[in-house]
Order: sequence, then C-alpha cells, then structure tokens
Amino acid sequence: MKRLFAIACILGLFGTASAQNELMLLTPDAKAIGMGGVTMTTLSASHTIYNNAAAPLFSGERSQLASTYFSQDNYNYYVVSGFYNFDGRNVLELGWRMFRRRHDDNDMTFDAGYARRIGERWSVALVAHYYHMKRPDRVYHALAADLGYYFTPDYVRGLQASFGVEYNLMQLFQLRGGYHVGQKKEYYPNYATIGAGVRFLHIKLDFAYIFAARSTALHNTYSISFGFDF
Repeated sequence: MKRLFAIACILGLFGTASAQNELMLLTPDAKAIGMGGVTMTTLSASHTIYNNAAAPLFSGERSQLASTYFSQDNYNYYVVSGFYNFDGRNVLELGWRMFRRRHDDNDMTFDAGYARRIGERWSVALVAHYYHMKRPDRVYHALAADLGYYFTPDYVRGLQASFGVEYNLMQLFQLRGGYHVGQKKEYYPNYATIGAGVRFLHIKLDFAYIFAARSTALHNTYSISFGFDF
C-alpha cells in the first residue's frame, strides 16, 4: 500500500526508546519477515492492516484472523489482527499490538481500517491508530491515520528496500530468505532473514529469524505467526 499521508495528533510526548520504534515499524508477519520484509507481493500474508491494508480485496480470502509473537533478549512483542471481506468490494480490518519491555514500560496500539475496491485493479484503504504508551512516571497517548492504495507491486518507504524469495513445495511447505536495506544504520538497520511456513487446509504457520548487527535492537529476533483463512 502506498502511504499518501499520515496525520498524527500528539496528545502527549511519545518518549519512546529506539528499540520500541524499531519493532513497531517492522511488519508483524513472519512470512514477510522471512523474505526480508517484502510485503507488497505477499497477498496471502497475515496482518494485512500493518502490511498493506488495501490488499485483502485482491487476496481472494473472505476473512482472516492471525497472531504473532516476537522475542528478543530484552523485550516481547505481541500482535493480533484480522479482516472481514463483506462482498468483494468492502473490507473491515482490526488490529492490536503490544510491546512489553518490563512491567511499567510498554506500548500498545489499537488499529481499525476500512478498504474499498475501485474498479478491477485499484483499491484504497484508511487506517486509524490509537497509541497508548505507559512509562513509570506517566502515560502518553497519540492518534494517527494512514490513507493508501493498492495497484502495482512496488512498495517504497523512504530509501528502504527489501528483497526476498520463497520456495513453495506442493502448496504445503515454504522456505524463504531475504535481505532488507535500511535507511539508518541503527534505528532501522540492514538485516538478513530466513523463514519457513506450513499450510494445511485453512491453517497456516510461519516462522522467521532475523540476522542483524549486535548493536541493533533487531539482533537475535525471531517471529512466529499463526492464522486461519476462511
């Protein structure tokens, strides 16, 4: 999804750490992570509200529910999201994310989106975000909104780029690899990824591991996604 604009109404100072921002920018879908962060061409991926909110209209799926768990040495990251395709032209999407570093230091977002198909090749989406950030001394809040569209399989955010490949064996087992070229050395760094997936009936399970520099927050990070397609 091309992001046309983002409106942020800051109700309090963010005060977030670099590592937390880094994880919030990372796609929560283990399939996309395993391919270096590629999201535009993975229509069957999980967590479309965070990857490409306008894409579900072209995925051929009626509904989806997915959850992801990230683990790293110093923090945990949880994601739950889903969508419902009403009639092939209108999609409702919901999501929840939590970044937990310790008991009194965590971030949460609640996200809601609506996508509309326009013609045979276009779709547009609007996603609203509510941020709740708890710190030992106070609580911060923020609102934001993204407006985007889906048309061609290219996805650009700043100067970042992702490259990924997937080998699919009989539509049952997948092996993946990728590389992400970051815009900043430490905040959103370069990293390589490997991943694997299993598809059986309407159930899908994906795993990804990130190889990043020891000085970055993505070092020694892995992700597991589990979802249902209906």
